[in-house]
Amino acid sequence: MFRELMGLIPVMFSIMTIYCVCSVGFFFKDPDMESVLFYMLSLAISVWCTAISFRFVLSTPRDNPIRFNRVRQKIYAYNTNPNWLLPWRKCPVDIAIYDWSQVRAEYFFINMKNFSGEGIMLSIVKPGTSDVIDRFPLRFGAQDASLWNYICTYMQHGPSALPPFTTPETPTKSPPTASSTAWLER
Repeated sequence: MFRELMGLIPVMFSIMTIYCVCSVGFFFKDPDMESVLFYMLSLAISVWCTAISFRFVLSTPRDNPIRFNRVRQKIYAYNTNPNWLLPWRKCPVDIAIYDWSQVRAEYFFINMKNFSGEGIMLSIVKPGTSDVIDRFPLRFGAQDASLWNYICTYMQHGPSALPPFTTPETPTKSPPTASSTAWLER
């Protein structure tokens, strides 16, 4: 939802840029140095803010994937670092590689005034200690540990130990039975 709300910011900056371009006659009616400088500065800022905000909304990745390699017992976390000063450049991707033995899962709950949420965070600890090196989210909005259990089963025992994947069937509406409509007759 935050990303969709951020989609309104480029629209606002685009309107400001269009206003600057359309009001060129107002600024140059009495061409003094202050009004020309103000116009050029406001036009440059509005174009720059429009480019940066469009960059944020359209080209920044929505999530950072995590790869689990069972054979090597490694976890690969992809982190994107957007460059906000140069919005036309691609986001560089940093790949962090950790050993599976260093990975721990943490459940978190956030409760703020206007927002609350929960999820699972992966923590990377130093070998032999409990000192956290890095943290990154596995899943936001997770109510149970089934995803973490699925990953642990895969990493420890392989894909053959996983339960078979079945697609959920669409529920069919069955006709009401006498026991389900008994409360209506009272």
